[in-house]
Amino acid sequence: MRVFISVDMEGISGLEKIEECFLGMPAYDKGRQIMAGDVNAAVQGAIDGGAEDIVVADSHGYMCNIRPSDLHHKAKLKSGMKRVLCQFKGFSHRFDAMFLIGQHSKAGTEDGILSHTWIPAFKDVRVNGVSMGEYGLNGYLAGSYGVPVIMLSGDDKVVEQAQLLMGDIDYVAVKKSIGYFEGEHLPLAESHARIYEAAKRAVKKYSVRNKATQPNPLGPASLPVTFEVDLAHDTNDLIHCMHEENHRFSDDDCGDNLSDVQLITKHEPVQFHWPGTVSFTYNRYQDAYNELFRILMYFYERDIEWLLEEIADPGKYHQRLDQLAGTDSPFNYLKDQGIDRASGKN
Repeated sequence: MRVFISVDMEGISGLEKIEECFLGMPAYDKGRQIMAGDVNAAVQGAIDGGAEDIVVADSHGYMCNIRPSDLHHKAKLKSGMKRVLCQFKGFSHRFDAMFLIGQHSKAGTEDGILSHTWIPAFKDVRVNGVSMGEYGLNGYLAGSYGVPVIMLSGDDKVVEQAQLLMGDIDYVAVKKSIGYFEGEHLPLAESHARIYEAAKRAVKKYSVRNKATQPNPLGPASLPVTFEVDLAHDTNDLIHCMHEENHRFSDDDCGDNLSDVQLITKHEPVQFHWPGTVSFTYNRYQDAYNELFRILMYFYERDIEWLLEEIADPGKYHQRLDQLAGTDSPFNYLKDQGIDRASGKN
């Protein structure tokens, strides 16, 4: 049996702060080590359940978080930003089943820990009218290749959301969401034990089922498929959206100073709808998914550069976090412990 594992980071055991999840931030090394621990628990469970070929796709941030030396020796690693299928590097129809590890709830989830849908620019993403997070977008992509999702781990909010879409598969809630930067976490040993057991159980159930009782590959109820993306106000064409540096992140023929929406809608069949939604329709789900990935990568490149600039200027970076989270800023607890916000040291 061949299992593909796509692993994100915000839903990894014990993590609840931005600085645990991004390169260059104070607690990133701890975060990536725990990320590898969750993945290795899933890999070992899959092996003990009967899986023979396991590929792990690092699918967070720059997508090079898992060190090869930290990964289970029987798994193959796919990492790096050069990829066609966003969080599915190395994926194809040759796989029998998929795990989604480290998942988080969709953008706008009340008190969802580190909730978002790919990037802050996306307030909501709907597929044929159904709102869903990354778990659903990726589950549908797997389904378009005939591959079912059979196991998912993450926080309790994403488990609740995924159950509505994926039904009776194996889930592990490794933490309870309290707020955007706060959760109640299982001890790592307990979390990894639950991931291991769920992975083992999922593979065993899949391998012994006949085709009539196996989980169905996910997908929209009908084709063609229409994506609708509600954009955050700072990406709205008509709400202070003209960025002086946009030409640096676009094709040469896009002009000197186009807005976000003007850049997005230069590619047919993307259309803009007042007050801040873009939509596009394709006959194949894979093509629609890739269109969303194209839009994502435009915003992502720019936003990552801005983030790196803010990291280089700690005052600016922390100000942005304070604006985002208010009193729930991830660095407020550091101040209480006498830890310097810029260096992370006492």
